[in-house]
Amino acid sequence: MFGTSSCEKFLDVESNHIVNEENKWKDINDIRGSLLGVYGLLRTALAENNAHWLYGELRNGDFTALNRRDLQDIVDGRLNSSAKLIQEGSDWRRFYAVINAANLFIERSYEVLEHDKQYTAALHEIDVAQMRVVKGFVYYLLARTWGDVPIWDKSYEGAFPKIKASSVDQVLTYAENEINAVKDKLPFFYGSFNDPVLPEIFIWALLL
Repeated sequence: MFGTSSCEKFLDVESNHIVNEENKWKDINDIRGSLLGVYGLLRTALAENNAHWLYGELRNGDFTALNRRDLQDIVDGRLNSSAKLIQEGSDWRRFYAVINAANLFIERSYEVLEHDKQYTAALHEIDVAQMRVVKGFVYYLLARTWGDVPIWDKSYEGAFPKIKASSVDQVLTYAENEINAVKDKLPFFYGSFNDPVLPEIFIWALLL
């Protein structure tokens, strides 16, 4: 009984490790957490069901699956197969979760500039550039794998909307434009004194 009472009391206490949206976008820690969140979603999207390998290296590759019809379907590019592996891997939601989180960062991260002096305009520009490159990469993956897919250029809360798919050429053009627009704003060598965008001396100045 004592153990149950203690457990219930603990569960009634709101966790101080969870930051709600109202209290977010206040300091540089929110920025770092959001950036890592986007990259975490990207890793999950690529790792789930070995999607990056299945639809990247395996599909249309020089392979033969001797005992797996579903794998042979992927090798042959039959992504409309009813095989469970292909059906589970054809869920776009995990990729659009990355895009949605990146869009949210682009829309809201500027608010931290008003609250935290550690977060400078230069860092904000670099972080937004990262998010746009991530978006471009994800749209490339979507177009390469499934062809015509919707393009989102804003964030959404709750259920994802139903948006008409754009042609594969439009999606690839969008992806290319996102990357080209910011590629010169990203550091080439992180932590290098010689990098013109983010020299190491600038990084150390932020930590002091």
